[in-house]
Amino acid sequence: MAESIGARTAGWFGWAAAAVTLAISGATGVVARQADLELQGRVFQRSDGILYVYKDGLKYPIQLTGVPDDIVDAVPEAEFSVDRLDQLFVPPDSAAQSPPVPVVAPPLPAVAAASVPVSLPGPYIAVANPNPGDTPLPGGYLMQGKAFDPAASLDQGVGVDRVQVFLEDRDRGGLLLADARLGVPNLAAAPGSQFASAGWQALVSLPTGVHTLFVYAHSWVSGKESVARVPIRAAAAD
Repeated sequence: MAESIGARTAGWFGWAAAAVTLAISGATGVVARQADLELQGRVFQRSDGILYVYKDGLKYPIQLTGVPDDIVDAVPEAEFSVDRLDQLFVPPDSAAQSPPVPVVAPPLPAVAAASVPVSLPGPYIAVANPNPGDTPLPGGYLMQGKAFDPAASLDQGVGVDRVQVFLEDRDRGGLLLADARLGVPNLAAAPGSQFASAGWQALVSLPTGVHTLFVYAHSWVSGKESVARVPIRAAAAD
């Protein structure tokens, strides 16, 4: 009878001990899970100076990278501090759950192609005599030069139908001195070429004083006109 009571007592104590063990074990699991949540992603240092980062129940030793101070100082510093490394990184699961939504731009309206007008250049005009700054004698003076339209086709020849010499600006009341003679040989062109006869000559009468000669060339191909300006000083002979 005593043995039966002792056996039952021992069994009760065994069950009690098992219950206490399970309770302690459960409480330890709760504490461990709580500690895991509080330490997750945190960096901590042991008393001997070793740094660790905590992740999923394990601590990982941190190996520092040797970087010179000038490089460290050159990196911009954030406006706030963090106490957990996981605050700096988006978990992969979150990125997978929230895929980026592609932004599709609306189609651009169709625009009809507009024709671009072709602007032809004006004729080329050059004065070989006199040169800017020359001091020719007043009176009769033979001017020379060349004029042609680069846009003229081969069958259009030189393309220039008029060269006129004015004393001062024509559009401001300048005086017409001469209509130049066209078809003069152009020594700068190869004989027989399209612009071989692009030269011109004009006999003008120059007054004394400082003046500017305006030479206008007109193209019958494009209808445009170009001008050359030659400042001179016609001084009387001593």
